[in-house]
Amino acid sequence: MPGSAERTRVPYNLRAMKIAVVVGRFPVVSEQFIVNHIAGLIESGHDVTIVSGFRGNYEMQDGNTDRFRMRDRTLYVGIPSNPIARSIVYGVYFFLTLLSHPRVALSGLRYRRYRTAVINGKAIYFYRRLRGMRFDLIHCHFGANGLVGAFLKDAGITEKLIVTFHGSDINTYPRRYGVDVYKEMYHVVDAITCNTRFTADKVVANGARPETIHIVPVGLDTRNFPVRSDTRDSSRFVLLTVGRMVEKKGHRYVMLAISSLLESIPNIEYRILGDGPLRTELEDLSRELGLSNHCTFLGARVGEEVVREYQTCDLFVLASVTASSGDMEGQGLVLQEAQSMGVPVISTVHNGIPDGVVDGVTGLLVPERDAHALADAIQSLHDDRTRMSEMGREGARFVREKYDIRIIRRTIDDLYGHVLTQS
Repeated sequence: MPGSAERTRVPYNLRAMKIAVVVGRFPVVSEQFIVNHIAGLIESGHDVTIVSGFRGNYEMQDGNTDRFRMRDRTLYVGIPSNPIARSIVYGVYFFLTLLSHPRVALSGLRYRRYRTAVINGKAIYFYRRLRGMRFDLIHCHFGANGLVGAFLKDAGITEKLIVTFHGSDINTYPRRYGVDVYKEMYHVVDAITCNTRFTADKVVANGARPETIHIVPVGLDTRNFPVRSDTRDSSRFVLLTVGRMVEKKGHRYVMLAISSLLESIPNIEYRILGDGPLRTELEDLSRELGLSNHCTFLGARVGEEVVREYQTCDLFVLASVTASSGDMEGQGLVLQEAQSMGVPVISTVHNGIPDGVVDGVTGLLVPERDAHALADAIQSLHDDRTRMSEMGREGARFVREKYDIRIIRRTIDDLYGHVLTQS
């Protein structure tokens, strides 16, 4: 049975460590949890280097990337986007590595051990960027980057390796690249963190050693999501969803639910923050359902703009589903953001979401793809404003006790100390 990170707490005078955080692209607007993790490490006094395969978008970020000077801490591996250029540069890097460190170069061809990190050449690319460096610990976000981390550990770049699974990396990646894609990495890694029990159970079922598993939720700085006032604009009833427009977010089921509520809640409004491949399809659906005057597509937003939407909505809704590709929600951090501000939430019994919403206390959970149940939940809270207020207060308390970044930071520091004292 996977344990919680609480189990790892041991007496340990934690010194400042030299840590590399390995990611595929940095920063990414939908991966604010990585920025939060890095900010926490820096505030704890660690020497943090961000190692990223590709450049992200700093313009769509909150203030933490600038506050903690994350640009200055980031090493970009420099993988060309053009496949031909990527192959040529890889060939040069491999040849240079073969000349200077033949064992490392030949190890970078071991497909059965490093799998996709060999196929896409990332093993050698990352090694060339980090050669000559040494870290106390490398922490990789997402299982695929853990394959790169396993290679870097074997190559002597680090003594210890931690890999965090977020959801899609265990739900869809093995389906695409083989169920045993992480088999060897599970033997190299020193600890695996998972955001929910659901994710942890799937990682163990995939072959990870149970003793390496630690459940560490993604945290948020509740100071950035303060409890709002309990007064709303009574002229409208506002539902809010924050999330990329992809199948697993379930936007269409919210729209179907709203279409059945127009008679009983004529002032209902649905505001959507996010962008993605399904935007045009969802805009078409809103017109087909007669919701053009009830749905507002706001596009991607970050920071204070998101906070303002939480402040003015009545309910937060995340109708997550299992996508046709097998992709699933991870933790659903936006649910904790909303609850932190005292917003009652409605979501689905899906993946790890029940870990982060106390059904009937901080919000309501309904089955996946059930627009009727979703409509019933919305209607019930619309009709009972006292219950909505109580849920908001309980949600704010719940998040501050379990998900505040300072609590998560102590948990991670304890985990690092535990890993570094292991022989």
